[in-house]
Amino acid sequence: MYLKRKIYDRLVQWKESADHSTLEVNGARQVGKTYLINKFADENFAHKIYVNLFELSGKQFMECYKQATQWQTGQKRPEHPLHDAFYCDGKLFGQSI
Repeated sequence: MYLKRKIYDRLVQWKESADHSTLEVNGARQVGKTYLINKFADENFAHKIYVNLFELSGKQFMECYKQATQWQTGQKRPEHPLHDAFYCDGKLFGQSI
């Protein structure tokens, strides 16, 4: 059973805000942060990418990020390395395009 929390309404306000930026959710351990964010993403967005830095998905993402930020002297620096990391090897991280 899911009990709606006030924080869910704040997430909806963040989504509807014209100037929303990076979202950080923090708090004590084992209080439902991951569950809430996944539920919010499933209900409010067509696609989501889940990266857990303590699991294989985190290792794979960090490898893609390293690849996206590599450059050599004389080359143009990547403009959007984080965005590029989600399109590692021509695929959207975590799924095929």
